[in-house]
Amino acid sequence: MANVRPFTEYLKVHISEALLEEVKAKLKLARLDERMGEVEWNDLEIGHTNIKQLVEFWRDEYDWRMFEVFLNTFHHFKTLIQVPGFDVLDIHFLHHRSSRTNAIPLLFVHGWPGSFLESLKIIPLLTEPPEGRQAFHVVAPSLPGYGFSDFPRKSGFGLEQYADCFARLMTTLKYDKFVCQGGDWGSSIVRYMALGHPDKVLGIHINMFLALPPSPESSPEKFRRYQDMAYDTQELKNLERTRWFGHNERGYQRVQETKNVTLGYALHDSPVGMLAWLVGKLKAWTDDYPWTKEELIHWTFIHYQGSPSAAMQIYKEAEAVLNEDRNSMLGKYISQPVGCSIFPKELWLYPRDWMSETCNIQFWRQHRSGGHFIAWERPEALVEDVAEFFDKEGPVIKNVVSHG
Repeated sequence: MANVRPFTEYLKVHISEALLEEVKAKLKLARLDERMGEVEWNDLEIGHTNIKQLVEFWRDEYDWRMFEVFLNTFHHFKTLIQVPGFDVLDIHFLHHRSSRTNAIPLLFVHGWPGSFLESLKIIPLLTEPPEGRQAFHVVAPSLPGYGFSDFPRKSGFGLEQYADCFARLMTTLKYDKFVCQGGDWGSSIVRYMALGHPDKVLGIHINMFLALPPSPESSPEKFRRYQDMAYDTQELKNLERTRWFGHNERGYQRVQETKNVTLGYALHDSPVGMLAWLVGKLKAWTDDYPWTKEELIHWTFIHYQGSPSAAMQIYKEAEAVLNEDRNSMLGKYISQPVGCSIFPKELWLYPRDWMSETCNIQFWRQHRSGGHFIAWERPEALVEDVAEFFDKEGPVIKNVVSHG
């Protein structure tokens, strides 16, 4: 592991004072459209009063350095990874090993507009759980282009390449076999990891799932249920949530899929713009989670200090999945055990019938509350499901996974 570099006192999470001062200066010069405080339009993504209060708090009270101290209580590393066909990337990740002898290596993969921050609440729960619950060695990388990770400078770095990058990361860490957990884009990436690296990935757990309806040729009975909408009350509610998201919330997706660099210039230059672009989504995609002002700015600043354009490039590169192409991951069967946790305020919620067409479903649990950022909203609920699914007596782990 000579290639792996820890964030030492000389290489740790440290944002330059120059950037922090620049942000403060920009916030002091923020030009908010006060007329938005007078409108009575329906379905405003974020109200004028809310954004104004957040800008004032960021400008006058927010303390990044205090959060930086907290971030540096975690074990940060960087390593060089080369995916065939692309330049070497400097990838940031957290790596926390459990003290338990039977701990299982687990790769946690985030999405957009998340970041490695999503792992902070679950790492201690996974690595040092109560006696009797499965423990894990946790690896939580920043996706290429996110947080403190480098990004590819040419096109073609799609979901399969993200998957290959993280498989290589786990190999670098000497984890020959491991399990994965993913939400948002992370759910698609770990599915590609299972497909592309079946010798390494023992099983995956996901909390967001893209799926296509059953086909009449391969599954006539499932297709009839689909045609008749013969699903239970909760499944129908889940489908309605998916319909709501598609109708009301997917505009951002089309923009990021087609104009990510144009938008990225604006967001990279304006902390208020970055804040406004993210906050409405963070609030709308959770299940009444009580976001603090500090949390909203933590999540915003991680994107602002990086490259918004690079983070959004994944939407352009994942066009086949977004366009429901059956030749993509959506039409390929995962033979390893797959666990699914369903939270009612997730964005994509499909019946088990649909998911079982391409996944070997061995765990399926519907929750009564929770949304898209479940590792942050309800970390205990997610960890409980993950630990149960990957328990040594469960469908995935038949014996202790050794760490080479």
